[in-house]
Amino acid sequence: MEERNLPSWNRDTLIKHTTPEHIIATYDDIIQRAMMLERGYRDSVDRLDAIGLYSMIKKIEAMKSSFEGAYLYAYLGYMSNSSDSDCQTLYQIAEKRRHELDWILGALDSELIKRMKQEPLLLEMLALTQYKHALKKQLSFDDFSFERSNDRIVEQKDRHGVDAWYRLHQELLSSLVFKIDAHGQQEFLSFQESAGMRYFHPDREIRKVATKQVFSQLAEYSQVWSTAFRSVAADYLSESKIRGYSNHIQPVLLNNGIERQTLDSLISTVKQRAGLYKKYVEIRRRMLEVDKIGSWDLTGTLYEVNRYIEWEEAVSIVSEAYSSFDASFGRIVQKIIEKKQVDAKPRKGKVSFAFGYPWYSAASSWISLVYTGNVGDLFTMAHEFGHAIHNTILAQAQPWTVFWNTGRVLQESVSVFGEQLLADYLFSEDETSKSAALLSVLDQGFTLTLGGATAFLFEKEIYDSIEAGEFLDGETISQKWVEQRNAIFSDAIEWLPENRWAWVASSHYFRPRARFYNFQYAFGQLLAYAIYESYQHNKAAFIQDYKEYLRACGTASPRSLLLQLGLDINDREFWNLGFDYLERQLEKLSENIRHYNATL
Repeated sequence: MEERNLPSWNRDTLIKHTTPEHIIATYDDIIQRAMMLERGYRDSVDRLDAIGLYSMIKKIEAMKSSFEGAYLYAYLGYMSNSSDSDCQTLYQIAEKRRHELDWILGALDSELIKRMKQEPLLLEMLALTQYKHALKKQLSFDDFSFERSNDRIVEQKDRHGVDAWYRLHQELLSSLVFKIDAHGQQEFLSFQESAGMRYFHPDREIRKVATKQVFSQLAEYSQVWSTAFRSVAADYLSESKIRGYSNHIQPVLLNNGIERQTLDSLISTVKQRAGLYKKYVEIRRRMLEVDKIGSWDLTGTLYEVNRYIEWEEAVSIVSEAYSSFDASFGRIVQKIIEKKQVDAKPRKGKVSFAFGYPWYSAASSWISLVYTGNVGDLFTMAHEFGHAIHNTILAQAQPWTVFWNTGRVLQESVSVFGEQLLADYLFSEDETSKSAALLSVLDQGFTLTLGGATAFLFEKEIYDSIEAGEFLDGETISQKWVEQRNAIFSDAIEWLPENRWAWVASSHYFRPRARFYNFQYAFGQLLAYAIYESYQHNKAAFIQDYKEYLRACGTASPRSLLLQLGLDINDREFWNLGFDYLERQLEKLSENIRHYNATL
């Protein structure tokens, strides 16, 4: 592939000395100081008043913050090049030290929760006002906690068990090189590099061939994928039962601060409105002039804008899109770029997905992209910079504990709102760009809402099957994936047989402590559309309200925070707002196509 001038991040700003010896010494020093802190409070927490507890919490937060830079240096190095033995070694050490730090400081967290249960009125004291919701959330998990000695066993078990399975999945997937033979020409690409060919190549047949060949080669490792997935899922199911959860969905509900009825209403609405997707598929079919849309036709523009978008232009577009909403948002984007906190280069050994990781101490973020220069990459950039903007605003407003208390459903809605700002910006361009933007909005909207519901139902089916004693090999898992996919997407699309291995490409199925992760995308997507509609109705007043909302995340439940924006996620009709928005975009696309064809 042609080599492009894309940025790599400069991790040297994270720590003063970057040699492995200095980094490991930093870890060890922090561990020693954490032990001293724990000894200093040992046997005295039960006598602390609210001010004393506040002081202890601030010291715990300072200790965690001091570890952040050295840990991030190792983590980012591993995520950008997991094939490198030095990166692997340092990350392994960093993870071990992180677990040690969590264990040491966890002793104080346990005593803090005991103190809260001993004297609940402490939560009402002024000194702990900012921490009230976060502490209540910790209390909600206490009934499902193990004794400290058992927690230590679980931590050790996980490090060499489910965490190792997750690393195996990531390292193998990122290290594979796929041979793609199309029209007599061969290319050898990593999984992330193949995405450009599978999704955005202008030649329909090449997209199809690339999809078939990449997923058929993934299937060659079916025993590895199925064993890893099965092991992580079974471990979660077993531990959930031992901890006493009423069902395997309860932990994710508690973590996000939402009710079961809200989740059920979301999934039910997606099922009811999924027929809208058929209308979109039919539009794409007519534009492509084919008998039936294939799975290889579902993304990418259908207009002649398949040129490579240079990195500098992409940065300018995304930055200006955010600045059009609020100048401070655009400045955050530019600062992250200028500080070299973005790694956009595709490379062997790099994770196959885009992500943003908070840098709380600097009120900033680090962003990893797999940039291939297409329109879809612009929306991925807008998504990840949406997280980064939120991280900056929230870190400036809230302490460490509250910052990390924000549920994923709210985080995802913020990033999707950023995608809508980008779409707005592109809508102001010529008709071709406007239609291309509409296609991207609809691609993303349907993929994440319908895909999020599919993933939820698929994962639920996996747990039900394990409980029933069914053995899940690669083909069985793939068949269950196909069944749940078809239940949502119906027969609107021609799926390749090789598409049954799509579950392998999603890291979330293999990530411990991230169960039912993908429904949060559907939640965030539909919520973002509702927020965006509020913005459209009263832009001037909304901007300040929205910034206050971003600052307050983690201080109250999602429902309480969103009620301040006039939105009630417990209303059974709420999720229809998002689909109503998608339906209007679909009507706009149809109108644009009619106008476009009339000018030819």
